[in-house]
Amino acid sequence: MKKSLITILLTCLLAATFVVPAQAAESVKYGRYPNAESKMFVTDDDYFYYVMFSSEKTPYSLVKQAKDGSAKTVIHTTGDYKIQNLNLMDGWIYFSKQADVYRIRTDGTDLGRLYTARTAASSDYSVTIWDILAVDDKLYVLYSDSTVKPGNKLISMNLDGSSPQVIYESNSSLGDAMTIYDGQIFLLTQNALSVMCYDIKKNAVNTFVLKNARMRAGNYYLQVSSEGRLYFYSAPADFGDTSSAGYSFNPDGSDVRQAAPYSRYIIVEDTVFYYNRSDGHIYQILLNSSEKPTKVTDSKIRGFFTYHNGYLYTYSFVQNGGKEEQEVRIYQVKPSASAAQASGT
Repeated sequence: MKKSLITILLTCLLAATFVVPAQAAESVKYGRYPNAESKMFVTDDDYFYYVMFSSEKTPYSLVKQAKDGSAKTVIHTTGDYKIQNLNLMDGWIYFSKQADVYRIRTDGTDLGRLYTARTAASSDYSVTIWDILAVDDKLYVLYSDSTVKPGNKLISMNLDGSSPQVIYESNSSLGDAMTIYDGQIFLLTQNALSVMCYDIKKNAVNTFVLKNARMRAGNYYLQVSSEGRLYFYSAPADFGDTSSAGYSFNPDGSDVRQAAPYSRYIIVEDTVFYYNRSDGHIYQILLNSSEKPTKVTDSKIRGFFTYHNGYLYTYSFVQNGGKEEQEVRIYQVKPSASAAQASGT
């Protein structure tokens, strides 16, 4: 069913905490939160930026929304091609559209294509850009092209798109996302259940296998805690399935443990935000804590959520007059707070 115009509901639940992610041992700027799964939302001091799905009257759009809810403008539309992988860095929004990487200023000016992953052998839909991560003065892009070998690549380039370089390439499928800790980018290879680690300062690549780990079908994610322990899990593509398979391990691949307490979650510092399918809400709890979790959301969602700069973004599709509307809810949250310190709804 076609999606109609979006409805945004802003709910501020907890005191704001704007943090530089603890994934780095020193001050580093990121274009999005490194552990974010859905890259459809970023925010600065004054505005939210998010993707609006296409409808019968409206194409895919990039929306700029004042935090106080007073103003909402569409700063870019893309027709039938979905906007993905939002990053925000120094007044620029970076995003992908099919096989291309773009950037646009936050006021909607100076749109430019920075890079295309297409080659002469590529077909119309053979290329998928899985992830983009801006780190300081570099842009890292993870993509696949089914018409070439090796067709799975991680590349880097300057923020203006210049000097693209292949960091890693493989015939095996790579994960859907990458994360970073202490200047090292991590991504998962789906076929062999191994991890690629790229050290930015050393410009060196290392890979290691997760021993005794097993994978299940679904969407694959890799996250890292403030202590540097990595968490891998495969969430079911079907929201009706509550199970997941997951492991945690050290950055060198040692001490692999089973760890799958939640089917879908985001680790922020030492806090876990997770989706509870039994009641359709998002909860937060300290990582490895036995405390009672705190409910974050004030209405049910379908499981899509992400985090950036002290805000949790969710969206669902609801029926309104026989049509589906994309309903957005944004919650102000406080990571690194125990359930006793947090106030839920």
